[in-house]
Parts: sequence; C-alpha cells; structure tokens
Amino acid sequence: MECVVSSVVAVLLLHTVSMTHAASTHSSTDHSQVVAEADALRNSGWWIWSHPATSNHCSWLGITCNEAKHVTGIRLRNYQVPIGEVSELNLSLLPSLNFLILSRMGLNGSISDQIGSLTKLTILDLSHNQLTDPIPHQIGSLTKLTHLDLSFNQLTGPIPHQIGTLTELTYLNLSSNVLTDVIPSSLGRLTKLTHLDLSFNQLTGPIPHQIGTLTELTYLPLSSNVLTDVIPSSLGRLTKLTHLDLYCNKLIGSIPHQIGSLTKLTHLDLSSNQLTGPILNQIGTLIELTYLEFSGNELTGVIPSSLGRLTKLTHLGLFYNQLNGSIPHQIGTLTELTYLHISGNELTGAMPSSLGCLTKLISLDLCKNQINGSIPPEIGNIKSLVTLDLSDNLISGEIPSSLKNLKKLGRLDLSYNRLSGNLPSFITNNCKQTTINLSQNDHLEGYAGYSICTRGHTISLTLIISLSLTLFFVTLILGFAFGLWWKKRQLQPESMAAKKNGDLFSIWDYDGRIAFEDMISATEDFDIRYCIGVGGYGSVYRAQLPSGKVVAVKKLHRSEIDEPTYLRSFKNEVQMLGQIRHRNIVKLHGYCLHNRCMFLIYMYMERGSLYCMLSDEVEAVELDWVKRVNIVKNMAHALSYMHHDCIPQSFIGTYQAITSF
Repeated sequence: MECVVSSVVAVLLLHTVSMTHAASTHSSTDHSQVVAEADALRNSGWWIWSHPATSNHCSWLGITCNEAKHVTGIRLRNYQVPIGEVSELNLSLLPSLNFLILSRMGLNGSISDQIGSLTKLTILDLSHNQLTDPIPHQIGSLTKLTHLDLSFNQLTGPIPHQIGTLTELTYLNLSSNVLTDVIPSSLGRLTKLTHLDLSFNQLTGPIPHQIGTLTELTYLPLSSNVLTDVIPSSLGRLTKLTHLDLYCNKLIGSIPHQIGSLTKLTHLDLSSNQLTGPILNQIGTLIELTYLEFSGNELTGVIPSSLGRLTKLTHLGLFYNQLNGSIPHQIGTLTELTYLHISGNELTGAMPSSLGCLTKLISLDLCKNQINGSIPPEIGNIKSLVTLDLSDNLISGEIPSSLKNLKKLGRLDLSYNRLSGNLPSFITNNCKQTTINLSQNDHLEGYAGYSICTRGHTISLTLIISLSLTLFFVTLILGFAFGLWWKKRQLQPESMAAKKNGDLFSIWDYDGRIAFEDMISATEDFDIRYCIGVGGYGSVYRAQLPSGKVVAVKKLHRSEIDEPTYLRSFKNEVQMLGQIRHRNIVKLHGYCLHNRCMFLIYMYMERGSLYCMLSDEVEAVELDWVKRVNIVKNMAHALSYMHHDCIPQSFIGTYQAITSF
C-alpha cells in the first residue's frame, strides 16, 4: 500500500514540475515577444522624439496593448509623430495587431510583404500618404479585415485578385491612386461590402457584372477611370445603393433601365462618358435623388416629363448632350433645385412659365440651344438667382421688367438672341452689381450691340471678355501645350488629319467637314471685331461655325510659327490634349497648322476667372466659403486627373486655368 501511495505522489510531483516548467517556458517566450514588439516600435524611430528608450511602450502615443502588454493597435493620424518609410516598422514582429491606422502621416515607400503576417488585423488604414509601388498580394492573408483604406496614395499596378478572399470586408477604399488594369471579378465575393470606392485611378476594361452580387452596397464611386463598355444591368440588383458615381470614364451604350430599381439613390452621376440613347422614364422612380448629373454624353431624345417626380433634386445637369424637344413644364415641380444646367443641347420650343416656381435656383443655364419664344416673366420670381444664362438661342420679344426683382443676380447673359423692344431701365441701374451681356440682339433699342454692362461702366466686348472671360480658359490650353512640350513625345502619323495646302488641320467632336476657310470666314480673316482676348502667345477670337456652333479660336503669334522645334512639339502635345476629358477642364476641339497661321480650337466658355471674381467686392461676397471649398475640390480633382488619371499622363506647365465650377 505504501508503495502505491509513493508512486502516486511521485507522479503528481513529476506532473507539477512539468507544468511549472511549461508555464515558465511560456512566460519566458511571452516576455520575449513583448520585448520584440517594443523593440520593433523603438527601432522604427517614430516615437523617439517624445519617449525615452526605456519607457513603457504601451504608454506611447497611439499605442494600444492588452493585459499581457502585447501591441494590439497602432493609431496615428495627422503627423502626430515624425514618420518616414513604412518599411521602418517591422510588421512581422507585431502579430497581435487588431488595427493599424497611419492616415495622413507622410508615409512613403512601398507596403511591405510583411503585411501578410498580421492575420488578426481587422482595420488597416494607410490613406492619405505617399505610398508607391503595387499593393502586395499578401494582403489577401488578412481574412479578418473589415475595413481597408489605401486611398490617396501613389500605388501602382493592378488591384490584386487576392483581395477577393477578404470576405469580412464592409469598407474598401482604393481611390485616388494610379492603379491600372481591370477591376478583378473576385471583388464580387465581398458580399458584406457597404462601401466600395475605386475612383480616380487608371482602371480599364468593363465594370465586371459580378459587382451586382454586392447587394449590401450603399456607396459605389468608380469615377475618373478609363472604364469602357456598357453599364452592366446587374447594377440594378444593388437596391441599397444611395450613391452611384461613374462620371469621367469611356462608358458606351444606353443607360440600362435596371437603374430605375435603385430607388434609394440620392446621388447619381453618369456624366462625361459616351452614353447614347434616351434618358429613360424609369429615372422618374428615383424619388430620393438630390443630385442627378448626365452632362457630357451623347444622349438623345426628349427630357422625360417623369423627371418632375424627383421633387428632392437640388442639382440637375443635362448640358452638352443632343437632347431635343422642349423643356417639360413638369420641371417646375422641382422646387428644391438650386442648380439647373441644360445648355449645349438641341432644345426647341419656348421656356415653360413653370420655371418661375423654382424659387431656390441659384444658377440657371439654358444657353446654346434653339429655344424660341419670349422670356417668361415668371423668371422674375426666382429671387435667389445669381447666374442666368439664356444666350445663343432664338429667344425673341422684350426683356421682361420682372427681371428687376432678381436682386442677387451677379451675371445675366442674353446675348446672341433675337430680343427686341426698349432696353429696361433696371438694366443700366443694375450695372454696379451685375455683369450683363446683351450683345448680338440687333433689334434691342437703346443698346450698343457689342457692349457689356459691368460694375457701372459700359465696356467694349473685346476688352471685358479678354480680361474676365475666355482668356482664363485659353490659358489652360496653352499652359498644357507648352507644359507638355518638354516631354517631346513622338507623334503617330496615322493620328493626324488629312493635309490641305500642305498643312495640317484637325478638329474633333463636330459633325461634317470643317475647312480652314470656314474659320477664316467665321472670323472674317481674324478681324479685330471678333477678337475677345489677347495674351502673350496669341489672340483669341469668337467663331460661329456654319452649323451654328460657337468655338473659341486661339491664333498664335507668327514668331511661334517660325520656330521648327516648337512646331514639332506642338503637333505632339496637341494630340495628347485632345484626349483629356474632365468636367473641370476646358475641352480642346482641334487645331490648325496652315501656311498662313496656326491656331487652337476649343470649347467657347463665358465664365469669368476666379481672380476676377475675388477681385470684385460684390462677387467676392457672393462666393461664400461653401462655394470656395467646392472650387478647391474641383481644382484638386482636375489636377489629380492630369497627374494620375489621364492617359497618357500630363505634365502641367501651368495650373491657372482649370475650370472651377
């Protein structure tokens, strides 16, 4: 019996010793890991300025530890500590990390393959840095990730298909990088996603139909890429979407009727593509919309009356399409509208009096259509109007006296119409606060045909536009041309237009053959009467083509034409300028190299420059901080497009003529 008891005691003692040894070994290993993690943080050099080398790493800025002192999180934002290359932090020594947030920290270099060792990570945010090179495929090992944000960096290469293994993701933002290639279809496996942003990259190919499986999505911007093919009908299955932005791609085909199923949409932007066909009646089912933008496409047919059901709209842009018919009177039910632009179409008929119901409108632009009839006196009810542009139409009759009620009006353009009758007294009385253009209305009595009223003076059309309108946008094209000049790309011969008189002439985006002689005829051999601005490199002329379209023509000085080096570079770079498509950049339509002269042809714009607006006391007050922030954002988008999104990428010689609105 004593022998048995002794044996049991011996076994228990041996087990206790074994357990104690194992615990001691584990404790030793655990301590070594804690030390290794602290060393990894210390050796990065990111915390050396605020903490001594011997301090407890768990108390350092932005560091989170568990009870065992393992680092479970790093959260640093907005340059809280000096930081350099992301590789300075050895991620393989931090296996317990649950979140890694290093946003706006000035990080540079590439994302290390070590990222794949952080298998417990749920949040990874490296946004707003200067990270370069491709996204490592090892990121596909982070299968617990719910939030991945690598936006606003300079990452290149394709989106790794391994991201499709991150099936717990609810938020994925890769926007504002230089990512290329196609959108991987594997993203269709991320069925928990609510936010997917791939905008402002250089992604190509079609939108994969597998996107339609992401039925939890509420936010989907794919704008400012080079996406092609049609809009997939599978997008109609994303019934929880509130924001869909596909603007500034090369999408073709018609708008799929399945878009009408997205009844929770508040923001829909399909502008600056190559979409054709009509605006579908189904758009009228999207009654939650506040923002609708279809501008810069090739849409045809009439404006559907069903748009009148979108009573929450504040922004409606349909400009520069091929829409015809009249403006539906139902537009007057959109009483929340602040922005209505339908310019540059083929609209006919009279303006509906129901426009006067849009009492919150700030900007109304119906220019460059074929609208006839008279100006409805009800327009005078829109007392919030700051900009009213009805130019380049067939509007007749008198200027209604009710327009005197538009006390906030900063810009009124009724030029190039068929207005008649006496000039209302409020026109001249309003000169101190309103820029008014009534030119080219031959039967308007008491008004000099080529003048503009602005800030208490009557100034010639030549001077005012040259100082505050088109020259602003002329500089953009010239800045691009001369900035791109230094790249000296070799011109592809087949991309040039046919030669005439031994010289090159090319114009894009207009139907029919436009000859050099047409430009000479439109400007009467560049007569001074058509000159609207003079710059360091040439003069700008307003030219109305035989089709009725109006363009701006920049005729370069003779000294530039005689320079052979400049000519070669000009030919190369002007071809590249023609490929730039962005709603905040003035579009180049063509150019001419003739033995008599050389000129650029581009969209005619009548907006003043930001400099002139800020220099004017009245206009500066109206340009409130919300508008100024929007201007900065639009400029940033344009600059980002030219640096990262435009193919080929553009070197910018001057920034001063990006459109702000």
